Amino acid sequence: MTTNEFFTSVYSWFCDQTIPVFKALGNCIIDDELVLSSSFPAIGFTTLIVSFVVAFAFYIWPINHPRFKAWWSWLIMLGVNAAINFGLAFAYVHHRLADINKDEEVIEYFTGDDKLSLPFSQWMDFALANLCVSIMFFILASLILTWFSTNCRLSPFRS
Repeated sequence: MTTNEFFTSVYSWFCDQTIPVFKALGNCIIDDELVLSSSFPAIGFTTLIVSFVVAFAFYIWPINHPRFKAWWSWLIMLGVNAAINFGLAFAYVHHRLADINKDEEVIEYFTGDDKLSLPFSQWMDFALANLCVSIMFFILASLILTWFSTNCRLSPFRS
């Protein structure tokens, strides 16, 4: 299984509306580069890295403090992680569409119009899917990094 197939299957759990659009646009090969189907691994790896960095900041350094060992502080960090990754996904789609719209050959191949666009609901669908995926990655990172924390070892998973 390739990384593209893996992340496409993970995102398909959360966004049924966006997947066909990305696949349909991704079937176009221009200069041996897939135009939009490579979006899932790129944003997926970015989400994974951001989630682990936020969890690392909470459990290891610099936030690792006895005052923040309560479940509510973990929930705040989860919310910060989700908000960052929501914004990243939204900005990523905007950036990719802007790049495609700059290339006249690609625009003519797709639509024949002068501009390629996606409905706002599909942007929001993808951003919400990335939010859900980031929550999964943050919980996974929390399960891994709790073993290395000195002060937040039991947050939020009390034993």
